[in-house]
Amino acid sequence: MTQMKIADDEIKGQDWGIPFIYTMGFVLLVVFYIIEWYFLGCYGPPNPSDRKQLLSELANHPGLQDSIYFSIITSTTLGYGDLAPLTGGAKMLASTQALTCSIYMATGLAILLTKRRDPVKQ
Repeated sequence: MTQMKIADDEIKGQDWGIPFIYTMGFVLLVVFYIIEWYFLGCYGPPNPSDRKQLLSELANHPGLQDSIYFSIITSTTLGYGDLAPLTGGAKMLASTQALTCSIYMATGLAILLTKRRDPVKQ
């Protein structure tokens, strides 16, 4: 097995603009979802026992910290189980967020691996 050596000048010649722009796009995507969750506010403890509890959860507007937390655990598809979308529209938004962020992360990983495998020659 041969070992590949990459010289410092090859690393300096790589285009780091695309990964940077990609990372900033992901950050903006998550910020967009945080803002959307903050104004939508249709999430809370999972499985409310009755309609009265569901309505009280929807009436208590979650704060910005909860919106950030819920958006990040949804984006990373981690899902601790302490918060869940409560309405049909919120469930659609959460599944769309999980899907778009997963596709975005997978595409970014593919771009970075391709850049690493095929360094740009000057």
